[in-house]
Amino acid sequence: MASYIDFTLTFTDNSSGDRAEDGTEVQIYTDSPSYKPTVKVDYNAARHAWMALPLVNAGVTTLPVKLKAPVTFVKVRVRQFNANGFGEWNLPGGISGTTFVFTQNGGVNTPDSPTNVGLIVTGTPTPPVDPPVDPPPDEEPPPTGGGGVSSNYVYTAQFSSTQGQNQWSYRDALGAAMTYNAGGGLWTGAQAYQGIWNGGIHPGGTVGSVLRWTAPSDGVALVSGSVQLVTSSGSNGVTFTMKKNATTIDGPASLTTTTPRTLSESVTVVTGDVIDFIVEPITGNTNCSTALAPVIQHTTDGTVSAGSVVTLLSPAAFDVSIGGTQIVTVFLSSPPAAAATITLSSSDSGKVTVPASIIIPAGIASGSFSAAGVALGASTLTATYNSTSKTSIASAVAPSSSTWANALSGGVILLDHSMNNTVGLLDDYSSTVIVTDTSAPVSPPNVGLHRLGAFQREGGGQLHYIAPALYRELYCGFAWRTNAQFQGRAVQGNKIFFLRGPYMNGVFALLGGPNQGQSNFRLAFSHNTSALNNGHIMGGDSIGNLAECNVGNGTIIMGVWYRIEVHIRCSTSYTARDGFIRWWINGTLVGNYTQFNYSGPNGEGANEWMMNQTWDRSPDLGVINTVNWDHYVDHVYLVGKN
Repeated sequence: MASYIDFTLTFTDNSSGDRAEDGTEVQIYTDSPSYKPTVKVDYNAARHAWMALPLVNAGVTTLPVKLKAPVTFVKVRVRQFNANGFGEWNLPGGISGTTFVFTQNGGVNTPDSPTNVGLIVTGTPTPPVDPPVDPPPDEEPPPTGGGGVSSNYVYTAQFSSTQGQNQWSYRDALGAAMTYNAGGGLWTGAQAYQGIWNGGIHPGGTVGSVLRWTAPSDGVALVSGSVQLVTSSGSNGVTFTMKKNATTIDGPASLTTTTPRTLSESVTVVTGDVIDFIVEPITGNTNCSTALAPVIQHTTDGTVSAGSVVTLLSPAAFDVSIGGTQIVTVFLSSPPAAAATITLSSSDSGKVTVPASIIIPAGIASGSFSAAGVALGASTLTATYNSTSKTSIASAVAPSSSTWANALSGGVILLDHSMNNTVGLLDDYSSTVIVTDTSAPVSPPNVGLHRLGAFQREGGGQLHYIAPALYRELYCGFAWRTNAQFQGRAVQGNKIFFLRGPYMNGVFALLGGPNQGQSNFRLAFSHNTSALNNGHIMGGDSIGNLAECNVGNGTIIMGVWYRIEVHIRCSTSYTARDGFIRWWINGTLVGNYTQFNYSGPNGEGANEWMMNQTWDRSPDLGVINTVNWDHYVDHVYLVGKN
């Protein structure tokens, strides 16, 4: 028969007046078999998890605790809370219990720290406990558990446009799946203002909204985070409920002020169980936006794992051009529950440099950084986190000029991207698909694909790179093609890519094509910045917004790979006429315009390359595109110079 020891936990309540407590939170750590971890590990405080006891009512300063024998130690931390939030943990002891002294930070109108924490044995075990362990355990025993698999699910880092991705899905309180609105970046329901977005949720007028997490396997889900009304002005508030399947595990709670409600639950789950975070209107849904930020640590054996470790630094070996950069990616064993700082180093920073560290956000299992080539030679790059490391060999080499024969000399290589992935680029709609094409001319076999489906009204993508500085001269080289069945727009150009800056916008596009009665296309440049006037050198309209190939053949045949190069020198003002634009197809100059106006009002330069077709529900789309329209990109090479 199990034996138990009765304790009484005591503490001094120092809160009063407008800092008076509404209740007390107690957490313990012990070697008693009664111990069950419910609070995730914070390695800045201790090497173990904590067990949260039931909340203590205001005015109560003693708490009976019954623990299963044998018990050789109990670590305790106590703090109080009111409408203004949590106060500090007890002093001395602080956040780490009895291990460290934590200096009180006070806070605004939070309870003062409890003092004189005591633990008094008020009973004796019967029957007698087993003989003590010899030797007795250390004052701080090893962390409990760790034998199972632990995965972290951080909603604000894992929100997506796909139902079920990362175990999150988006529904209304009647069970209907919501519809994703790409333009607004949120999931919407059938009722007005009903929606879910990254970090927030809003109910309909009569039907609530539901953020759902689905258990991937049997285990324990440790739920933390918070929920709160964004504003109480003009709002009747919302009702928040957390459920496991049909069973309520938290709430229902009325949220009528902006005071955060802390989420803290330990839920046993089996594969397919769901945890629903439900927000419903109290009366009407005016100003019912609610901040929602749950974190779920799912463990297969109910224990907290030792945390993520570095598993790979990729690529394991690579060349980087002197003056150029290469994207390198750090992979962790699992997404961290809190942001992870990865320490980086280079064995020879005179050859290759890396930043001192990067931060991988909570809920994300990888992060990337740029390795920069400095001088000929090799260096070992190391990524370290949680006492684990992985390495990669980086070799700085002379820049290759054979592929990009017209690249700027003496400039800064901003990007040299093989399109094996989209790391280092901004893929705004996550619509760039990496596919295989062994015919790609620069860095096969992987290429990027943007597609408008047959009879679809919207599609394609927006993939771009933005340099941190502006450059008077910007060079772009990239390999590109359409599919052989590409038809093109009936009334306007077919946009391919932009070279631009914060004050001016210019695009290269295909003119002509089958839907304009022509067998092939031709490449041209256009700008739409009204403050720029190039009517003295270009056509199109009164501001000279169109530049066709003027020194060579700009014909583009569907389905054929082309190496396109562009060199822009920005003007020193809107009207200075001292810039130029030149472009090449497969190494042959086809367009050359001098006295070119292209800059900001004070000569601000360019810093962005973007591949974007703007297939966005124009009236002709969905009618003339009777087959898939595809754009492929093989490699992107950017150089800036001032």
